[in-house]
Amino acid sequence: MESKEYLRAREAQERLRQRLGITEQEYEEKLKKEAHKRKVEQERLRQRLGINEQEHEEKLKKEAEEAHKRKVESKEYLRAREAKERLRQRLGINEQEHEEKLKKEAHKRKVEQMESKEYLRAKEAKERLRQRLRQINEKEKAKQEHE
Repeated sequence: MESKEYLRAREAQERLRQRLGITEQEYEEKLKKEAHKRKVEQERLRQRLGINEQEHEEKLKKEAEEAHKRKVESKEYLRAREAKERLRQRLGINEQEHEEKLKKEAHKRKVEQMESKEYLRAKEAKERLRQRLRQINEKEKAKQEHE
């Protein structure tokens, strides 16, 4: 498909060259001059913006390395996921069952945490009640001693 498009574009270029009376060699030279002109303009722009060519190349290289690293990490993630899946299959664990098991365990931990909070609240309430009873008893003793 791309080769057909490429051939069509090449034929269109050839027709344009013939119409303008330009030889292929002249056309190639024109393309080279335009490419050189673009490169010079880019260099001027970089200099105006304070971008060093070497720094720019290093930045591009670093970005390419980071993209490659992300790609490798994603491959490693997929490999690890596939290994997990193989292990589950070997152990006879269904993905859905495994997810349900994880949810149940998380729920169980949450319930235990809530129960421990309730236990602490009850313990604190019990302690406040004891203190209140002590205060009442002390007031009663003070009242009786005063009488």
